[in-house]
Amino acid sequence: MTSIPTESSLDWLRQVRDQHYQFLRGKSKEEIKAFFNRALHLPTHPGQVLLEVFLLPMGLTAQALAEGINVPFETLDELIQGKQKITPSLALRLAKFFDISADVWLTLQIRSDLDLAKQEQEKELDRIQPYFVYNSPLNGRIA
Repeated sequence: MTSIPTESSLDWLRQVRDQHYQFLRGKSKEEIKAFFNRALHLPTHPGQVLLEVFLLPMGLTAQALAEGINVPFETLDELIQGKQKITPSLALRLAKFFDISADVWLTLQIRSDLDLAKQEQEKELDRIQPYFVYNSPLNGRIA
């Protein structure tokens, strides 16, 4: 099960896709990397980022990417569908192919996993008291 992206995160990804070609023209490699690093702040599955920010704007198919990074098509297809996670190996391959850091891909996966865990455990987490507040000698004395 993957986290359901918010409409605002989907809008942002669509905006990135729509502006992709315009943005790439005349920009430095550092500017392009900084732009894509904004995706790290979205609770979106990395497969969706791959599709919306990279494959669609670049006119690449998942099959062509799979061949380019030497992984089975099914692996990328499942990643795009949110059924597969980014592994360190896949992150390294995507990083090499798109010339961005593998950390970007792994951070996207971690943020997606954390968002999903937060959604699934929300009620249980709400019952946990922070140690400092619960065990403080001032507990109950602070107005």
